[in-house]
Amino acid sequence: MEAVITLMPLPRADVEQVYHLQLPENQLRFGGRIEEVTAEDEPECDYHCAVAGDEIVGFFKLDRGYHLRVPTAPLAECGYGDGDLGLRMVIVGQQYQGKGYGKALMAALPEYILSVYNSKRAFLTVNFENPRAKHVYLANGWADTGLTYKDGGAGPQHILKLEIL
Repeated sequence: MEAVITLMPLPRADVEQVYHLQLPENQLRFGGRIEEVTAEDEPECDYHCAVAGDEIVGFFKLDRGYHLRVPTAPLAECGYGDGDLGLRMVIVGQQYQGKGYGKALMAALPEYILSVYNSKRAFLTVNFENPRAKHVYLANGWADTGLTYKDGGAGPQHILKLEIL
């Protein structure tokens, strides 16, 4: 049975609703602690959550100023342009991992981006040392641009692109 989730905006005033989403120690360097991730002063970033039933199981940011966050990434060479978004800090709480919620979030994301932002492309970076996450992205419509972002906080990262039709 496939996991069923709903994606929805998360107002900054309600951010404490996602504080129960913690990552296992071995994933923290890729995602960070939710309290820190949501405390960053980034007005171009919008918060969103994934809900299963009546529980929030995941969190992510859609960044309207993604190029500001990764200034040395070759985004223009990847086709990044006005109106494109960056997907950042996808977190599925450790208590919800292994239940298909990450896959369901990725499957619902293109339609959600199109309906909320009317955007046709999104980009993300994924650490070279996080092949599991890269596999999930690639299995859900993201494409490896073949280019890298070398200045990631946890090391070099692949740049992936999602074309939304």
